[in-house]
Amino acid sequence: MKSRLYLWSAMAGSRSLTIAALMLGGIACGYSPEANGHIAASVDNHSLDGLEGGNLSKEQHLALWSGYSEATEADGLTTEQVSARRQYEEISLESLFSALPVIVKNDESLAFEMFGRSQPQEGEQETVIETVGTYENYRVLQLTNLGAADDSIGGQRYRFEFEYFDNDQLNLVWVGQQRYCRHTTPPQWTHERCP
Repeated sequence: MKSRLYLWSAMAGSRSLTIAALMLGGIACGYSPEANGHIAASVDNHSLDGLEGGNLSKEQHLALWSGYSEATEADGLTTEQVSARRQYEEISLESLFSALPVIVKNDESLAFEMFGRSQPQEGEQETVIETVGTYENYRVLQLTNLGAADDSIGGQRYRFEFEYFDNDQLNLVWVGQQRYCRHTTPPQWTHERCP
């Protein structure tokens, strides 16, 4: 079982906190829940500095550190996967593909073919695809489409999880979606239906 110790800082009002998380097999054994505001961290040389106003809320970032006991052994999932998947509505691979597994060399091309906008309509922005995580055994892409014909939905984004496969190939193992709800207070990304 691998173990890692992560340190990061946070601002709680005017107090500066140093937060430590001991990662045992991918589960965080500690974090500071009272951290409020700006959080900075470095995880496996991937900077998480400047999370305030980023793609994830403070609660979502703290959830990545909190750990879930059911997240690893039984399903073979990491804490990051379980925490992030809870923020999305799962789309079954069987509903997207007639044959499984889906093994590709270019994960971004597959993501764009599935949900990208080749010709954005009026009010729509071009599709944005970014790598949001590269881990020991898997890689995560996020595809975002902002602007939508539906007045209540400001956009949609999708999370793609790929496992590394033989000869630099990737096996698509999970897809989830979120909607950007314009009429919630504040407007936010959610896996629930928009009001």
